[in-house]
Amino acid sequence: MRQPAVPAEVGIAAQRAGLQSLIDEEESRLEALGFTGDNLLAEPCRPLTPETMRLLAGLLEELYANIAKHADPGECPRPH
Repeated sequence: MRQPAVPAEVGIAAQRAGLQSLIDEEESRLEALGFTGDNLLAEPCRPLTPETMRLLAGLLEELYANIAKHADPGECPRPH
């Protein structure tokens, strides 16, 4: 059974909120390690597929984990 269509604006807003939540969580972890800086999340122009969202979330998590593991808080800017 197919799920009902969700208006694009709702889908984009929900996806952006989910990604922003992930970024906020990862920022908090890096801040606890001494990293400072801001991250910017671009406004998507259309909803992403669930697979793309999964891959993007995984990529973000991997990037933040690599920064935490391999970078020096005083020398490495965070991704924007």
